Amino acid sequence: MKKVFAIISVLVLALTLSACSGETVEDGTSYLAVDINPSIEFVVNEDDQIESYTLLNEDAEIVAADLDFEGMAYEDALDLYLDAAIETGYLDVNSEDNAVFITTDGEDEAFEENVNTEVRNHLEERGVGAAVMAGGMDDIYHTLAEEHSIGVGRARLLSRAVEIDGDITFEEALEMDMGDIMAILVSDHHNQMQSFKNNRQQTREAMKSALEDEVRSEVEARNQAVEEGNAPEVDIDGLTQDFQENKEARMSEYQSRRKNMKDHMDIPVS
Repeated sequence: MKKVFAIISVLVLALTLSACSGETVEDGTSYLAVDINPSIEFVVNEDDQIESYTLLNEDAEIVAADLDFEGMAYEDALDLYLDAAIETGYLDVNSEDNAVFITTDGEDEAFEENVNTEVRNHLEERGVGAAVMAGGMDDIYHTLAEEHSIGVGRARLLSRAVEIDGDITFEEALEMDMGDIMAILVSDHHNQMQSFKNNRQQTREAMKSALEDEVRSEVEARNQAVEEGNAPEVDIDGLTQDFQENKEARMSEYQSRRKNMKDHMDIPVS
């Protein structure tokens, strides 16, 4: 009987959260996060379009300061975000210490595979060497996934809903309908992006412009080399395997390079 009451309580909580959020999310939506270290989070609807998104750290606010992904096909949004990361130097055209972490909720294997392929193909076309890996940078999601026998993407998605809402536990989120979980994210995405546009967008655009000026010549040279067929061959698989085998050292090298870049521009590191 206690179990029945517990299930009923969770269902009532889910309905209440959905009603309070003011958002309705159709079945077939997917979760997608991309961490470079600029970190962005998308909700993708059943038509493969960006339902909502949010910029998870200062670096992402700089990279995407003048961009709006809502309503775009997710493939186009990924390409645009990756290009912006290249143009600002977060993905260094002259380095192979780059890494792109991709996290999906794992419900749609075809979606996860398509995202991975899109990212790899786009980097290869731009001549940018980078490891491309699933699961994100944060080990806490791997721990939660193991504890609850779920995918890393689902662990991250539920953790984000718990972080945003504050009134539900991870265990309660596990029992909730995915449409209600997504509705929590969509509502927060809209609120966060409105706050960004009202308070920080103009400053971040100035930072982005400064970073673009710093790496413009290198990016233009690489683009020209790619067009002429003279760019070095990119081995995404080899770089990915190497990064996985030497993750701690590679992450340290990448974070150090990012800090040096921002110190040079006198931009505070978040």
